[in-house]
Amino acid sequence: MSHFHDVQTIQVDKDKQVIQFTRKREISECDHGHIQISEEDSEVLCTDCNTKLNPVLWIAKYLKDLNQVTQRNNRMLAEVREIQAKLEKKNKFMCKHCHEVNTIDFKKLPSQAAVVRGMAVIDQEFDGMKVEHSR
Repeated sequence: MSHFHDVQTIQVDKDKQVIQFTRKREISECDHGHIQISEEDSEVLCTDCNTKLNPVLWIAKYLKDLNQVTQRNNRMLAEVREIQAKLEKKNKFMCKHCHEVNTIDFKKLPSQAAVVRGMAVIDQEFDGMKVEHSR
């Protein structure tokens, strides 16, 4: 996301009979996405706009954003589990000869690694989220 926006101005100089067009790139309102934390000074500095931020307000904003991401993650995980449950119901078929209901063993399919890897991701329980900070 760009933190700059173009400001275009038109100036008319009647004495010189000149119309001057200028364009400036100005900083728009910053969302303070890149920060630097100083533990010694107890300060939070936005590295995009070089503004000192109130640490308490920044933590509150960060937790709000983190909660939104967590809720989205939980919704997606619930949707994946729902799809997995539907797929498990559909992996049964009736034999044409003996009329028994058989279950497809996904472990014997050629794409075993992909299926096992996918199931391992689904089976994990997320008690919390791992937050990574990149610079």
